[in-house]
Amino acid sequence: MDKRFNIYIDHLRDGSRESIDECFSSDFMDIHEDELAFERPVEVHGATYIAGDLLVLHLSLAAEATMPCAICNTGVQVKLEIPEFTQTVEMRAIKGGIFNFKELIRESLLLELPHTVECNEGHCPERKVLEKFTSKKDLHNPFSEL
Repeated sequence: MDKRFNIYIDHLRDGSRESIDECFSSDFMDIHEDELAFERPVEVHGATYIAGDLLVLHLSLAAEATMPCAICNTGVQVKLEIPEFTQTVEMRAIKGGIFNFKELIRESLLLELPHTVECNEGHCPERKVLEKFTSKKDLHNPFSEL
């Protein structure tokens, strides 16, 4: 387990804040799929502190994923940015005085992934080839006479 993801609660008990400014290798994302890859480092910046009986993480996240274009299947770089990410964790849920935020970062970035992407900033050159198969006159709309 990478200790750089650990937040030591004892360091925050006196009301102090702990800064987090890290570039993590994308290996922690643990993605082994043909249609999704994280190849560049994941940037995490922000701070963590204790407020009452809560651990508060206030972060910004940035990563880059590669996904296939929905039209031509070429790899497309997708920037994932979460500029204002705040998460609270109840102190009683933290065992051993150490909170590891690796899974929290991983899940948050995966939730930001778009369902589909298209190359050339949404203007895939192969789209013209497919237009002849999807002409509007061939599409049946069951609600057209309502």
